[in-house]
Amino acid sequence: MCLVKHFRLKELSFAGFIVLALVVSTFVTPSRAAEADPWTIYITESWFAYPSHIGLRTPEPGDPSWGNTFNCPKWGEDECAAIKDPGTTYFGTVILPPCTEPKATYCIETVEFRNPGGEWEQGELIRSTFGPTHEAVAEIGYPYGGTVSLWRSKNVKHAGGTSEYAVQAALEIREKEVSKGGVEFLTVDMRIQPYTSVAGEFSEQRISSTSYVDATTGRKRNTVGFSSSDVWQDRLGRATQARWIEGSGARLTVRIPDSLTGWLGGRLTDIDFSVSRYADGINRLTIGGNAVVVQSVEAKVPSSEIRKILVNPDLEMKNNQFGFAGYRGSDGALSIPILEKIRPFTKDKSTGDMSLWVVQTFGSEGQKCLADTSRLMGVVTTNSVAYDKFAPKFTDGKLKYSVGGVHLDKDGNLVKGNYDLVLRSDAARCLYGFSNAPIEAIVSVTYGDKEQNISTTASGERDGWLFISAKNFTFSNPTIEVAISQPKPSPSATSTPSATASPTTITKPTSKKTITCVKGTAVKKVSGNSPKCPKGFKKRA
Repeated sequence: MCLVKHFRLKELSFAGFIVLALVVSTFVTPSRAAEADPWTIYITESWFAYPSHIGLRTPEPGDPSWGNTFNCPKWGEDECAAIKDPGTTYFGTVILPPCTEPKATYCIETVEFRNPGGEWEQGELIRSTFGPTHEAVAEIGYPYGGTVSLWRSKNVKHAGGTSEYAVQAALEIREKEVSKGGVEFLTVDMRIQPYTSVAGEFSEQRISSTSYVDATTGRKRNTVGFSSSDVWQDRLGRATQARWIEGSGARLTVRIPDSLTGWLGGRLTDIDFSVSRYADGINRLTIGGNAVVVQSVEAKVPSSEIRKILVNPDLEMKNNQFGFAGYRGSDGALSIPILEKIRPFTKDKSTGDMSLWVVQTFGSEGQKCLADTSRLMGVVTTNSVAYDKFAPKFTDGKLKYSVGGVHLDKDGNLVKGNYDLVLRSDAARCLYGFSNAPIEAIVSVTYGDKEQNISTTASGERDGWLFISAKNFTFSNPTIEVAISQPKPSPSATSTPSATASPTTITKPTSKKTITCVKGTAVKKVSGNSPKCPKGFKKRA
């Protein structure tokens, strides 16, 4: 069940949404009084993104996270004229148009699709939806922003019975002071959604160009309107979500700022990718894979318990008049602990699921050897309800990554987890101080001091990349750990030079050998060129 189904065309304040999202990651608040019993807490993924826009925020004295916010449909005019207050900040979004748009700097080159077990075929652009666009503002580096685009496959149908797909690729602007120069990009978020549509004339996504004064706070606001229950709607029709057919997938080629290249991740499996320089400051990124099924979680929490659940109860209850709070699964710093807090109210079951194709840029948190944004360093994908939108953390000699999920789906079936990591080999060698000789990885899924007893792990190295995978583990809040080693070479062995960083398309290698490891009743299969059992396990004869 998706949080956004409860309302159609709504008006949201820019600052109200953005500040609340930064503080508590609450992204919609439908319809229930804050005093209502119980509250409804969601963890899910949302199709929604703001349309192309740029705005300004003038800070409130003593509280820079609040202030007056203004949409700037025409830069330098009206309330968006040059503002001298050094605390004034930019914010905004750029929706990538197809590259057939002559104004585009960053754009979508191609969209491809494949059936289960099939080959890639190029999609056909149907049209771009009608909605807010924004002209480029060269003086601050804001590029032309378009709208969601619609594509059609010749042979790859989805569960809705048609072969039409919406593509939403959004660049989010890093909020920064105007006085410190032009706009910078924080993330790129790319989603491909199957849909079924009906013809007709419907309200379009819109941004108000006039401000109003909040009667309670006295702050000025612009508003954004959107059809949140639909994939898209405009003057020609309206579309609702459909599901991917299991094993089918898509591949997207985009031109994006090279500052966003470092780490990618999201909701995919069986990935392949390539990256190359398109022009100065622009990379051409291709990434493809199959869609995955992700569980959604909803909990009814008594109002007497809600203060124990919310991250910042005073702020959230003050700004939330409806008794709903939603968290994005990809915001693991919030969604993983929230999931643990609401688990007793969910009976460890989901309330539904979605089939998703999502790719996002991940942060590296400044980790040595993993922080280079000028080239692609790695890709992390999972089907978990909640996950960290960061590269794995290198601590205590291991790469560690946290995920969270529920044990059962809505029908009571066991949910199986998937995790895939593709890491540049020279980054792994940098972390461990290894030479250019071959390296190996051992993967484990742990729950505190307990080993997961139903999982299959694999690792292998090819073409300058290390492939690491853990599949079929059951959920609560496991940590996936990867220990990388370098066997001592034999006297006759020769070192193999590491691959260069030249653009290459990566596909998952075939593991050469699989062994079975046991520890008490726990059983683990480990695959790789020279697989070894994790600590505490013994190889089964």
